[in-house]
Amino acid sequence: MSFSSQSDDSEEARARYLYRQWVGLGLTDVRLSNHTVLLSLPGSTPNTITDRSSHQCFLPNGIPCDQRGPNDLPKQRFSYAAYSAVGSLQGEVVDVKYGSVDDLRRAKDSLNLTNQIAVVKLGQAPLLYKLSLLSELGFGGVLLYIDPCDAPPGRHISHQAFRVTLNPGGNPAVGEVSREAGGSLTSLLVQPISAFLAKTLLSSSSAGQGDSCVPLAMPPNAERKKITLTVGNQLSYKKIYNVVGYLKGKRNPDRYVLVGSRHDSDQGGGASAIMNQLIAALTEQTKRGWVPDRTTVFCSWGGSALGNIGSYEWGKDNSVVLRSSAVAYVSLNSPVRGTETLRATASPTLLQLTSDIQRQCFQLRVRLQCGEKEEELTCFHTFPTRKPSAEMRACSPDAHRCSSSVERRQMCNGRLIEVEVTLQRQLLSCIRGGNCPGPNVSSLQLPGDVNYFANQLAVPTMEFAFEQTKAEEASSFLSEAQFSAELPETLDPLFKFHETIAKMTAEAILRLVNDPVLPFYPLDIALDVQNKLKERSMVSQPLLSSASSLRDHAAFFQSETMRPANDPKERDPSHVRMLNDVLRDLEKSFIIPQTPPGVFRNLLYSLPGKTPQFSILRFSQEAALHCNVTSRVVKHNSAEKEVLCHSTRNQSLSLILRAIRSAERLVCFGLDLFENYPSDGK
Repeated sequence: MSFSSQSDDSEEARARYLYRQWVGLGLTDVRLSNHTVLLSLPGSTPNTITDRSSHQCFLPNGIPCDQRGPNDLPKQRFSYAAYSAVGSLQGEVVDVKYGSVDDLRRAKDSLNLTNQIAVVKLGQAPLLYKLSLLSELGFGGVLLYIDPCDAPPGRHISHQAFRVTLNPGGNPAVGEVSREAGGSLTSLLVQPISAFLAKTLLSSSSAGQGDSCVPLAMPPNAERKKITLTVGNQLSYKKIYNVVGYLKGKRNPDRYVLVGSRHDSDQGGGASAIMNQLIAALTEQTKRGWVPDRTTVFCSWGGSALGNIGSYEWGKDNSVVLRSSAVAYVSLNSPVRGTETLRATASPTLLQLTSDIQRQCFQLRVRLQCGEKEEELTCFHTFPTRKPSAEMRACSPDAHRCSSSVERRQMCNGRLIEVEVTLQRQLLSCIRGGNCPGPNVSSLQLPGDVNYFANQLAVPTMEFAFEQTKAEEASSFLSEAQFSAELPETLDPLFKFHETIAKMTAEAILRLVNDPVLPFYPLDIALDVQNKLKERSMVSQPLLSSASSLRDHAAFFQSETMRPANDPKERDPSHVRMLNDVLRDLEKSFIIPQTPPGVFRNLLYSLPGKTPQFSILRFSQEAALHCNVTSRVVKHNSAEKEVLCHSTRNQSLSLILRAIRSAERLVCFGLDLFENYPSDGK
């Protein structure tokens, strides 16, 4: 499904279109709601960067202002930082690379940074965290770009600017931001630019892409350019819309499995298509007599691009109910953003279910039409212990040959085969060499509307997505950059990748709404905690002992309690419900009061890195360095500085210890509920 056929492309029109679709597909309870929110939108003219020595004006993508064509204005208006400060600033360009504490220390030691303009690469750390450091150092402006060496393979984005949002979530008008305050969430003027323009401003000679790529950097003896940065974003109060539909369960209708997508931008069309197919398939099953145990709540969010506004506002309005009723959130935030790699992200609670789905539910039907001949094969993704079958080997791209007919060659070598072969290569990679890789699952911070549910409510989450990105740490936060996306029909013309995500998501939903005992595995949480503490030189013995005790109790709880509860002969409905509530609440133990900007409050989600680590430990190691760097610049105690400077390693370890002990107490409570006491007669 695409919204491109609609004459009215407003968010309201999209939401009302989805509302009608969902009702027509058989959902009997669909609700359309709206919120009036403060949006930061592009100004009437593009933001600009002017070289003061040459008086040359540039648009964000690097095109000279006087050479822009009629098609350039819409693209440049898309390239801005929502909720940036507005105005004009004159300053010198300062290359701070990725904006790490070490990068900033080197810059501070040699330069006066007050009211200067930092040129920063996306990657390695959350954007909001970097901006907090730059603001405290006294910078007045920030130019953001993606280094070509970090760009995903096959993505040529050197001449493209992009959009970012500085909104951590929700309606900014409700918090500290107001129209009178300029609508900014930072004192900095922030503007995304293309790598091409960054190279010009840095006087860099770097070139190339891939393994031989040389990262962009200002030469040591280069003269720093003096520029004028002009940002003219405008504020506007507008309505954003959410569409929420319910497929009621029978035995536990007050337990919700949330399935969320977005409809607020061109990136939402593919997700909406998958959502519609899921609704159609599940409602059709109910017409045939299938009765789900729990309620499925389908959610299509508005205002996602500017800070997950719709999901935050709906989540806050329903937070009391959701804390006790939401059991999982399945995300369709951006299901197909490339065609190279299938990745799954899940909280530790759902790692095993996510892995099982990746291993078991890949069933790819390859239909190859060579003139009059049609061959249909079924390829199975096998477990690592099984050898590839003859059917699987037959699915190799080289196994198919067409006749010499030009028409037939075009049919076999066209876009159809290109898509099928790419998908085969991903799903059947274990054929080559006979070794099947394990499932590609991690518990990294998820971007998008999942944020509120994972980070504020500690609802277990999961997401399947195809993407076109590297796995290196430097490129891990590139998803913070929003490019004007291709239509789903262009990226995936046969919707094969969308179909795969739909099947895997459907399997997850069915397990979550049907399994008598929720498919949550507390032992995975305990093992994840131990894995994040494996660098023993950093942690105390009480912390290691508590983590070990949590593992032992979680293992016993998982084997002795959950297994009988899944046996229909031993299943007591009231006990199973209590067990599920314990499983549902386990992640809530790991929510901490406050973290550095851009870092999840839920300790179970980690930032990308070479070794697993609790996010707050990573930043607490930087805290002392950071405070030394900024101590001479900052004259006041901002809330962010207080978090960064006083969240020492010991305090962070104390928060982790408290979370582990809280989780262990909950597991022990669950064991007490199901303990079989001997009778008096024995």
